[in-house]
Amino acid sequence: MKFIFVLDTNFFIDYPDFPTSFCFGDEPYAIILCRPILYELDEIKKGNLHSERVQKARAAINTINELLSGKISLPGGKLMLKRPPKPVTPYSTMRFDEEILETAKWYIKSEPDAQVIILTSDKNLQNLAMFDGVPVVNPAEWHFEKLEEREERKVIEQASALLTATALRKGYSRAEAIDELVRLGKGRFGNEVAFRLLEALRDEDFFARVTAAVALGELGKQTDEVIAGLLEALRDEDSLVRSGAVKALRKLGKPTDEVITPCGMKIPS
Repeated sequence: MKFIFVLDTNFFIDYPDFPTSFCFGDEPYAIILCRPILYELDEIKKGNLHSERVQKARAAINTINELLSGKISLPGGKLMLKRPPKPVTPYSTMRFDEEILETAKWYIKSEPDAQVIILTSDKNLQNLAMFDGVPVVNPAEWHFEKLEEREERKVIEQASALLTATALRKGYSRAEAIDELVRLGKGRFGNEVAFRLLEALRDEDFFARVTAAVALGELGKQTDEVIAGLLEALRDEDSLVRSGAVKALRKLGKPTDEVITPCGMKIPS
């Protein structure tokens, strides 16, 4: 499990239909439902029926019921229950916060390979979590960040597709694709972009290989895989690909004589 999210009551109020309305991300995850949350939602639902907060609490209770009964599922994730070691009575606000914190701490210790995060918009719980050194994120910030990541991945897929021979026959602009790939590759998706460019470096179309080599130089990632791919491109049958690979290696700080030797090229500095 990559992520374990411990959810506060306000999360369910803000996202009562969270399986479809909230983006947890594309990594494997689990959400933790603490028993006191059910008590708090039950108290909220007893309010004015015309209140939006009451309606959202009822909707959240219904969503949780459908998850527990197996009628619906979490896309890419699973629901886990955490029962407190002993009953907590009365369930005051602070005791709710303590239960959330203790649950997060328990999972941090018991699941060392997972990243445990409290999702809450409650400022006081955020303060308590930061005081205790427990990772905490505002749900809205997490939601929009993950949506942005998803959109950027789509752009990477689209731009990578422009580096293929098929795209060339359709008349797409590779210059635009390279610019977009390099822009994204200098952000959080550097490794993924480099992987796509290395794939394009082996494309059947020589122009795809040339542009991939140039883009790898612009990207500036000096990983073993990138260097190995460019060194291999020095043996390409096409002189433009070999030239692009040499120039990329120079941009990555490889000595000229080291990269020219394998194919016997002499390219002006």
